[in-house]
Amino acid sequence: MVNIDNAIFPALSIISAHLSKFEPFPFPAGFDIQKVASAAQSLPEHSWEFGAAAQALLELHNPELSVFGVQPFPVPSISNLTSVPALKYAADSVKFGASYHALAKGDGAAGDPPSLGVSAVMLGKTDARFAKAADETVGGLFNDVPRFANGAISHRADVPELWADWMYMVPPFLAYYAVDKGDQALLQETINQITLYRQVLSPNPRPPPPKACGCTSSDLRAKTQATGQQATRGQQQG
Repeated sequence: MVNIDNAIFPALSIISAHLSKFEPFPFPAGFDIQKVASAAQSLPEHSWEFGAAAQALLELHNPELSVFGVQPFPVPSISNLTSVPALKYAADSVKFGASYHALAKGDGAAGDPPSLGVSAVMLGKTDARFAKAADETVGGLFNDVPRFANGAISHRADVPELWADWMYMVPPFLAYYAVDKGDQALLQETINQITLYRQVLSPNPRPPPPKACGCTSSDLRAKTQATGQQATRGQQQG
C-alpha cells in the first residue's frame, strides 16, 4: 500500500518549488510566446479583453498564484506588483465604476467587467479600492442585472441574454471570490448559475426545474398536455 505522506507530499513540494522558480519561456513552442504575450497586453480595448489577458498572463508568468497552483488559497498579499505582471497589467487596466461595472465599462455587457474580478480580489489584499470594486461587482450581478426565464443572470445589462462568453467571465470570478470569503452559499449559487446556463445553451437543453419558472409540477404537466393537444388539433385540421 502506498503511503500518501511519503508519496504525494514530496511530489507537491517539488512541484511547488518548481513553480516558485517558474520560467514562462523555457523552450521554443513553434511560435514566439513572448510576442503573443506582448500583443495580449497592447491590443485589448474592451473590458473582457483586459480580463482575459490578465488571467492568461497570470497562468503564464505566475501559475503558482492561479487556481491551478498547488495552494492558491488563502489569496496572498502581493505588494510588489512588478513581480506579478498580470496584476500590474490588471491594475493599470481597471477603470473604477459602480455595480456590475465597478471594474470597467462593459459597453452594454454586464458579464464582461467581472473578467477582471479575480485580479481585483488579489489586488484587494493590499489596495482597498479593488476589494470594494470586487464587492460591488458581485452585488451588481445579483441585484442589478436582469435574469433569464430560468433565473440565469443575463450577460447583457439591458435585456436578458445568455452568451457562452459569460461562462469564462463570471463563474471563475464568483467562485474565486466565494472561496476567498468562505461563502459556501455563493459558491453553490455559482454552480447553480452554470447549470442554468447549460440548460439554455446546451445543444439538447433540458427544461428548467419547476421552481425556476415559479410553477408547480402539476402546472408544468397541464401546460405540456395543453400544448400537445393544440399541436394534435393543428395536425388534424391540416
